[in-house]
Amino acid sequence: SYFARFPYLHGAHWYSVDDNKLHFIVLDSNSETREGHAQYNWLLNDLQTVPAETKFIIVFDHHPLFTTGPHSDDEKGLRETIMPLFEEYGVNVVFSGHNHSYERSFNHGIYYIVSAGGGAPLYAQARSSGYSQLYLEEYNFCTLQRVGNKLIIEALNPQFELLDRIVIERNQH
Repeated sequence: SYFARFPYLHGAHWYSVDDNKLHFIVLDSNSETREGHAQYNWLLNDLQTVPAETKFIIVFDHHPLFTTGPHSDDEKGLRETIMPLFEEYGVNVVFSGHNHSYERSFNHGIYYIVSAGGGAPLYAQARSSGYSQLYLEEYNFCTLQRVGNKLIIEALNPQFELLDRIVIERNQH
């Protein structure tokens, strides 16, 4: 039914979109991500051909690479398969779901955000991690705004109260 609602995807399980000098990558963490497989090859090519004017690269998938919620930490093995590509090609932030909560983790210059507090029962934090910076058992959604060379990410609750704010400044080389 997903593809019936989004016919313009033409059945694509992964794709990218450019808008406002932001490069958005949508991945399918339920599909194979190992080197040599279709999604891996597509991701590598996409990262190698990000438009030159892009300020930030933002990835979305379902299963988090870092989490302290009740689902297994990196249960799909994405740290081994695609995280090296994220690090090599300058991904700035990865958004995931799966654990019904809000969590901000940080590793090797990349923010990993779990924003999955959209209405289902919330999950309590199950363990600790040196990567996790904030875990909130709160209903939430995130907004993104690019202002020049800054990407501002805000996590809000349904009453539009600020839960978290991250400002990422583009590294000028």
